[in-house]
Formats: sequence, C-alpha cells, structure tokens
Amino acid sequence: MKKNEKRARKRARISETAEYPIITTKEKKAKKRKRNLSKKKRISSVEDSRHSTKQVVRRKRKKRKIGRKKKIKKTFFQLGASLVLTAGVVYLISLFTFTIHRTEGYMMNPAAADGDVVFVNKRQAIRRFDLVLIKDEEEDTLSIRRVIGLPLERVFYKNDELFINDVYQVERFLEKKQYDSHQMGMILTKDFTLSQVIGEEVIPKEEYFVLGDNRIYARDSRDYGTVKKSQIVGVVKMRLFPFHKMSGL
Repeated sequence: MKKNEKRARKRARISETAEYPIITTKEKKAKKRKRNLSKKKRISSVEDSRHSTKQVVRRKRKKRKIGRKKKIKKTFFQLGASLVLTAGVVYLISLFTFTIHRTEGYMMNPAAADGDVVFVNKRQAIRRFDLVLIKDEEEDTLSIRRVIGLPLERVFYKNDELFINDVYQVERFLEKKQYDSHQMGMILTKDFTLSQVIGEEVIPKEEYFVLGDNRIYARDSRDYGTVKKSQIVGVVKMRLFPFHKMSGL
C-alpha cells in the first residue's frame, strides 16, 4: 500500500514538472472511447448521407418513370384522337366526294374482277365508256357497269359492232375478247336495237345505257333498261387492290 502511494506521488511530481502531462490508463481509455464514438458518428453521418442520397435518386427515378408513363399515355391519347378525327373528316368528305367499293361477281371481267377494291369519284362527270357504280334501289345492291349510251342518243349493235346515232364506235377495252370470240366462231355482243330492249328510239333524259364487259353473261341495260342519273353513285377511277393490279380504270 505504501509503495502504491509513493508511486502516485512520484507520478504527480513528474506530471507537474514535465513538459507534457502524463496520461493515465483510464484517461487513455476515455479518449479512445471518445474517438471511437466520434468515428461512429462520422460513419453514421456518411451512411445517413448516402442513404438520403439513394432515397433522393430513387424518388427522382420514380418521378421520371411516372413522367414517362404519363407522356406515353398522353401520346397514345393524342394519336388515337387524331386518328378518330381524321377518320371522321375522311368519312364526311367521302359522303360527298368519293367512296371505296369491293367488286362482287365476274360481269365486268377483266376490267374489274371479283374481289377487286376500287376508288369511286362521286364528283366526276359521266362520259361514254366510263365505269360507273350503280345502286339498285329495289334490291339495295351496288354493281359496276360501263356506260355505252348517253342521254338522247340512239344505240344499236350489229355484227358485234357498236353504233351511236348511226356512227360506228370502237370499243378498245373489248378488242381482245372480241378477237378470241371471233376465233371460236362466236359473237361477243348479240345484235339489238334500243327499241327492242327499252321500247324507246332514244335514251331518255338524265338516263344512261350500260353494259357489262363480260357481254355473254352480264346482266345490264339489255335486261333491266336504262339507268337513271340518280342511281349512279360515281365514276370508278382506280383499282386499289390487289396491289399488283393497282391501276387507273
């Protein structure tokens, strides 16, 4: 016990006279705990900062993701609205200017075959040899035929030749068919006069005489008489489908 007291007094004297004070073990442990605590606080602060930064980044990413989704939805909505508006405008225009028609049957071969999709101009003036889309009001059907005779004209066929007002007319669209028929000893269009098929010498006003290009099998003005102007939807101007046959008509 006395030895310990002597040592303590000796240390106290040295500590008082020394340039640097002597640090006891307890003080060292206290300082170490303080440093460790300070270090832990710094690490904790850094981790908190990193965690906070990650949270900020996550929030920003989430906002960007939500923003992208909203932008995509907005784009699709605008695109859909534009398509609907465009379709509506096209439909309204089509009511007065044009229509699209799908051909059924073989009465207009080869000009318009079964399944062909054609463009019809409703505003086009009707001329001889035009293809026209006709509406049958009684049967509520549409069909395509070729205009042969115009209002107030006399029409007749003789020896497979067309005469309008006693003047011979060349039907170039039938040249191949006529040639093939004549080679087989057949007549493509049988002889007839206007009075024989409609009981009139001339075509009435605002009416047209129409025939199918497939003359042997077609049902046309030889069967149901002349067609009123009000029945004609428009002039067929172009074949749209099939694509490999796309052409003007």
